[in-house]
Amino acid sequence: MDFKFGVDTFIWAEAYGEEHLWIIPKAKELGFEVIDFAISNPFTFPVKQVKAELERVGID
Repeated sequence: MDFKFGVDTFIWAEAYGEEHLWIIPKAKELGFEVIDFAISNPFTFPVKQVKAELERVGID
């Protein structure tokens, strides 16, 4: 079984929004391999921007 070292965005932001996209590269820089998002409002969560940034940075 493979395990990945991950982090939750909740340590930086209570409600993840477009203004928090900087967290994705920061998490990668800190050595995390996977990121979990604190989604307090699914109607305002920036799905497309997050997906693009995850692919750009190379983190799950």
